[in-house]
Amino acid sequence: MLSVAEFRSLDELANVRLTWKSLWEQTPDANYFQSYDWLRSFWRFYGEGLKLKVLLVSMAAKPIGLVPLVIKHERTQIGVASVLTFPVGEW
Repeated sequence: MLSVAEFRSLDELANVRLTWKSLWEQTPDANYFQSYDWLRSFWRFYGEGLKLKVLLVSMAAKPIGLVPLVIKHERTQIGVASVLTFPVGEW
């Protein structure tokens, strides 16, 4: 059975930093932009106005994946919309 845990702050996320590192080390061709350290640095400089939403997916209590996302507000022709995206969606 799959389960999903949600983390909404770097303080909460620090509790699973070692889990993130373990998953990152198992990822073929992993790069720095997929690491906790990168997200922490990104958040310090670019996190203002964004809401953090990191999802940790587990199967049978074993972590199998982690997805860092942010919620940002974008102006559209019909008003402001909340958008769930990767932290560097516009890069």
